[in-house]
Amino acid sequence: MIAGIFLYLAHPFAGAVQLLIAAIALIFTITAWHEQYERAHPPPLPTCPTRAGVPCAPSNLVTDQ
Repeated sequence: MIAGIFLYLAHPFAGAVQLLIAAIALIFTITAWHEQYERAHPPPLPTCPTRAGVPCAPSNLVTDQ
């Protein structure tokens, strides 16, 4: 918002620098969120049978209904 005010009041360098810093901060925030999301939601295990030593999920999962 302050960057917009600077741009409006004929201070283009100050406004552009603030917009650039805000864009960089937004990119870092989205990157950190994406990494945490991927860590919290791992891909599902493959169904059995599979290679020896690799964990797998049973093929007939029974869920509580």
